Amino acid sequence: MSKELISVIVPVYNCEKYLSACLESILSQSYKNFELILIDDGSTDGSLGICKSFEKKDKRIHVCSIKNSGAGGARNRGLELVKGQYIAFIDCDDVVSPDYLECLLEGMKADVDLNCVKYVNFESEVLFSEKQPNSRQISGDQAIEDLLLGKLLAGPVCKLYKRGLIGNLRFEKFSVAEDFYFNYNYLKKCSAISLSDKELYGYRKNSSSLTKSNFKPSRMDGLEALKKIAKSEGYSRASIIRLFMEAYFILEILDRYKQAKEYPAQTSECKSILKKYRKTVLFSGKSPKKQRIIALLSFISPILPVKLINLLAK
Repeated sequence: MSKELISVIVPVYNCEKYLSACLESILSQSYKNFELILIDDGSTDGSLGICKSFEKKDKRIHVCSIKNSGAGGARNRGLELVKGQYIAFIDCDDVVSPDYLECLLEGMKADVDLNCVKYVNFESEVLFSEKQPNSRQISGDQAIEDLLLGKLLAGPVCKLYKRGLIGNLRFEKFSVAEDFYFNYNYLKKCSAISLSDKELYGYRKNSSSLTKSNFKPSRMDGLEALKKIAKSEGYSRASIIRLFMEAYFILEILDRYKQAKEYPAQTSECKSILKKYRKTVLFSGKSPKKQRIIALLSFISPILPVKLINLLAK
């Protein structure tokens, strides 16, 4: 196990401010047998130059520059180049603890198909927890349910994948939820997953996230992805709860930025989903308390919980 090669894929786009810190944290790993694949996604700042300067210093680094394709497209290009048995994804503005790869690989000894660790949010300085970690195993089916219910991180970071199990699986061309859909399809192939509560990944807070920006039609990609998943799952309660909440989040954004009249078709579709599935969400024991309250209020009006939440947020 100790000699296994890990392929680390980092999609890079206009990240010159934080890129060096990210790469230095990867090169400082206690586990040394890895290759670092940097995919420059058409950066217009100095990111590509930084990548090339690091490549000259360490033979484990390989730089590839592509036309702007988004993070998913960059990761797909990286998947075409990997040589390792295991694959890890790291975002270019984040950092990892010195034992990140070592701990991820250690967790694979239990004959699991995916190992997951926790992340810690930071803005400038990151402090990784030194607490004694606990770990547990769950089945692939349970992991899918946890993913749908938001108990498992939807993104590809904080995880170690098996290259052989990924196979031809790639990130779909969704503007939203491509990470979620990738992990869902990967988990369908898994028998066992290891979950550790050790915080080894530093996630840099970003004020420009999708939840803090106004509505764009591409946001509906996430809804379409969740419709596909719900159908694939036979409309299980967990998949319905996730679809219900995505429709709610879209309505919340439309209302917050007063865009409902600008996008009547999208508004109508999301309201219809709330109406269709609110009873299932309300009476499902799997639904978190907040979701049940939203479902209950939606019986008065689908837009009522949206209005209340946005009012309380002011």
